[in-house]
Amino acid sequence: MHNDRGENRQQFLRIKQRRIKQNHCGIHDQNGKIDGRRLGRAVVTAKTCSCWMCNRHRKVFGPNMNEIRRLDKCESQIKEI
Repeated sequence: MHNDRGENRQQFLRIKQRRIKQNHCGIHDQNGKIDGRRLGRAVVTAKTCSCWMCNRHRKVFGPNMNEIRRLDKCESQIKEI
């Protein structure tokens, strides 16, 4: 199944409305009005910065404990072979 232009447009509008409701993306200008350029940028990239709070947890802090345990278990099984 492939997406056509109508579905892509609908998804874009859905995400656009969600970004307006969330109102945490910095989409307003100095007068308090919604800036179309900032809103478009917020739809494509929801995060406005790359700090440790907005970024992906795994990218900043590495794998979590469950992933580390799983990797250790796999490594020990490979060593046995």
